[in-house]
Amino acid sequence: MHGQKHIKIVFGLRLHYKKWCKNYKNYAVKISKNVAFIEKMRRSFRLPDSLEAYLLTTEAKKAQNRVRFFLRYSGQRIATVTCDKNGKRLLSTEDFDDENERDFNCPIKCKKQCDWNAIEAKKFRSYFKSKDIRRNSTHNNNEHRLENLLLKEFAQSTKKELQNIQPVQIGRCRYPMPTPLCASDPTALAARYSDRAFGSIDILTRTGEKTNTRLCIMEVKDKYDVKKEPPKIVLKQAIAYAVFLHELLRNEECGKEWWKLFGFRRKKKEKLILNVACVMPMPTNGEEPDTSFAGDSYSVGNDDMIELHYVYFTETDDKIKIVKHSLNGKSVDK
Repeated sequence: MHGQKHIKIVFGLRLHYKKWCKNYKNYAVKISKNVAFIEKMRRSFRLPDSLEAYLLTTEAKKAQNRVRFFLRYSGQRIATVTCDKNGKRLLSTEDFDDENERDFNCPIKCKKQCDWNAIEAKKFRSYFKSKDIRRNSTHNNNEHRLENLLLKEFAQSTKKELQNIQPVQIGRCRYPMPTPLCASDPTALAARYSDRAFGSIDILTRTGEKTNTRLCIMEVKDKYDVKKEPPKIVLKQAIAYAVFLHELLRNEECGKEWWKLFGFRRKKKEKLILNVACVMPMPTNGEEPDTSFAGDSYSVGNDDMIELHYVYFTETDDKIKIVKHSLNGKSVDK
């Protein structure tokens, strides 16, 4: 089903090996050195449950004395918080004022960096505490909103629908893992190798227990569209990212560093298995979603494998309910 695409992706990655390997080795070395500082800075400010702090690779690799976090509401960027070693915490909405007013009717602006405890900064955070804020623009990205809800569900420690799953974070921040692959075409490499040319994995998690924990690459869609993007097509995008992560983790120059950054303390197994999953709403027409591929696996070199899975959900009042999934070694129908 996917063998030829695996070959094309691996060939492309190896053809451009020197370019991406140099970049990702550089990222791993710099981010590893900065993780403790990033986590300390993240602990220096509190957010309401409605807001989340994201860390970009470009910020993480230069976070020696200061670090900038991006705040998101309902999956959309609304502000930045810059923290430094001297205790400064500065909130800025300058790059997002137009979108904040357009999409959320937010009139509060911190164009110049406001002290975290300044009146305007407090008013801004208080505004986005409200549960009644609804997007009112056609410019929305509903998939980002669903990613946010899914991440909240996965990050819970107890009482969650899908057990034994946690999002990969860096410095206690949400971290969109970048790849040098073009997401829209799983067989093509991005033309430019710069930070802006990367596509990022929708959701990267650890699933399973103890020594059976695996990385899971998740591709999120906001609807179950059997004609345009059925599950098997969605999986191809996740597979492309998984092939890259396999090449990265097996890389002698930086694989160990990335393994640790992804939250693993134990050594990589001789046989590395990566899960990929399509994450989609249940069909609205009452039909059963496709589960035929669950557990299928494909070789990516030596004994290493990519294994296919699904997570189907419903949403009610901004809360996710996992209805069917095939992770953690079994299929579950709730």
